Amino acid sequence: MNKAERHSRFRLIRSNERAAIDANDFYQIGPQNNLFPQMKEGLFIFVYFPEVTEREFLDTLKYAQPSLVLELRRTPRFDIGRLNRQQAFKQFEHQKCSYIDLTSTLTGQNDPNKILSEVSSFLQRAKPSVMRPIMFLLNRGEGDEVIAERILQDIGKYYSGKPEVYEIPHKQIRTNEDGSYS
Repeated sequence: MNKAERHSRFRLIRSNERAAIDANDFYQIGPQNNLFPQMKEGLFIFVYFPEVTEREFLDTLKYAQPSLVLELRRTPRFDIGRLNRQQAFKQFEHQKCSYIDLTSTLTGQNDPNKILSEVSSFLQRAKPSVMRPIMFLLNRGEGDEVIAERILQDIGKYYSGKPEVYEIPHKQIRTNEDGSYS
């Protein structure tokens, strides 16, 4: 393999270090952004419990201002840090985002295909705008990483642009001197 071939292959490797949630992560980059900040269109946020911290969750809601929070966890809980269910719902109301529990009809079943079917049905019925981010709440370790990947594969049916994905907890991505990521 020659040097050009080696540099044309990029891999994304996430660091174990968490990156702080920053308001700029959710806005388009442009010359007028300081005066007229504009949300990234087609932004899909995947929040993984129980790894997310109270601060990460609240900062994401505050800065991203999602239009929808779609609950995909079989047992929805918000007891992280000092946060509880009542406070979480106050934050949803404050940010003017709709919380929709898509797994309540599954009564704790751990069937990724049924969850994906619920998500797909909802997106087809609701045809949500992607002018503001859409947030998905998932459980790490219950196969929800597969659900996230399948949702992203299906997003093309509902959104014609190029989706942007943001995961919480957010991992730091470093660029090496040679342009590769680590």
